[in-house]
Amino acid sequence: MRGISAACRQRAAIPFGLLVATLACSESPQREPTANPSAAQPERVELTWLSVTGWLLEAGATSVVLDGYVTRLDRSTLLDDGTSTARALPDSAAVREIRDGLLAEGGPDWVLVGHTHWDHAWDAPSWALVGGGRLAGAPTVCHVAEALGLDHGRCMGLEGGEQIELGPHVSVRAVRWHHSGDGAEIAGRRLRAPLGLPAPPTVTDEGLRPGFLEDFPNGGGGMAYLFTVETRRGPVRILWSNSGNPQLWEDRLEADPEAFVGVDAPPIDHLVWTAPTSTTREALQAAVGAEGADTINVWIGFGNVAHVDQVLSMVRPKVLVPHHWDDFWRNFWLGANRSYPSEGSLARYLSDAGITLLPPVQYFDRFEVDVDGMRRAGAHALAGRIREE
Repeated sequence: MRGISAACRQRAAIPFGLLVATLACSESPQREPTANPSAAQPERVELTWLSVTGWLLEAGATSVVLDGYVTRLDRSTLLDDGTSTARALPDSAAVREIRDGLLAEGGPDWVLVGHTHWDHAWDAPSWALVGGGRLAGAPTVCHVAEALGLDHGRCMGLEGGEQIELGPHVSVRAVRWHHSGDGAEIAGRRLRAPLGLPAPPTVTDEGLRPGFLEDFPNGGGGMAYLFTVETRRGPVRILWSNSGNPQLWEDRLEADPEAFVGVDAPPIDHLVWTAPTSTTREALQAAVGAEGADTINVWIGFGNVAHVDQVLSMVRPKVLVPHHWDDFWRNFWLGANRSYPSEGSLARYLSDAGITLLPPVQYFDRFEVDVDGMRRAGAHALAGRIREE
């Protein structure tokens, strides 16, 4: 085992304790950027489902984790009002075990986060720490990661509209994306409220507060990511989003302080309003226009039919992969305990539109995408770890 550096020993002495310092200081060495333009173009893109909205994207020498939540918090500690009854820490050992099984050569090179709620961002800093790569998402993600020991310079705070060169022949555009939440209900207004952290939260020996109005606000709504991979036979484009709000497709999400007035309102004085400057439609239109293509190969997204209809008015995927339908409370290694309803309203809508619905079945399901389409590619060997109850 590598020794703990002097800087890490010093970090361990501060109040939040040795456990968090160990998480930060047992990280893999920082990976060098894989931006060699002369590297061979990949044949295809490989995708592996990691549960909920977590995916591993691999294209040639470049690897990217999206969200990557695997810890599974205790359901009893999270309250519906956005607060929690206990603190917790990421299961960095589980992240490392999965990383080691998926990426024998190390990595991932990048970790991209859609929004900062616990069921998306909880393990993102650990993926960057154990893999030595970089992290990107709303500035709130960077604050959480810094609290857990990731160097500030290894996280890129996004506002939307940025283009990032992830590696040889692989780039991505950040697309500002509004979070779900029914504006007719106070709970929905609080859930979708564009709130973020102004600075790293306090970490104790017990960890962070997972509530969405505590240390894990959504960070201002969220991000979708539009990938372009220049394969040998032409570009492959993949849109990934982890939420969606049909009410806010044409409306810019505003600060909403009135949703936090009343005796039952949780305090939000530790948070800041981070309202976006565009609607979801405008943000996606800008990204599609910048790429010069309104047809994409795959959309991995949120299966709300009204939201799907809106996105399809802007961009036409050949395949839609629905996610965020599994149980994110169960032990990760028990896997998904139900199948996606392939005969539901979304399936009928897509059939009429001539778009293929291709849901994953179990964690570690793999897919291949090239200019000809998307197809199942079996399961990764780690699927053998999933056990029945």
